[in-house]
Amino acid sequence: MLGNDLDVCKAITANGIWDFHLVDRIVCYREILTDFVPTVGGVSLAEVLPFMKAAGGAPVNVVVGISIQGWERAL
Repeated sequence: MLGNDLDVCKAITANGIWDFHLVDRIVCYREILTDFVPTVGGVSLAEVLPFMKAAGGAPVNVVVGISIQGWERAL
């Protein structure tokens, strides 16, 4: 993560005070994009009628990485 992505995740207390020692309460914030994923494979996008909506974007990627490492997270 470089540049502005460094401030995507911060540990906070319940009353909103920044505390970087509380790593069990990581909250990621920013806009979330909606990805439209085809529900069938092996055909061109022009031929696909049904799409599935999925959360996407940098904040979601960060939350997934945090989750994989076993940390508590919120979005």
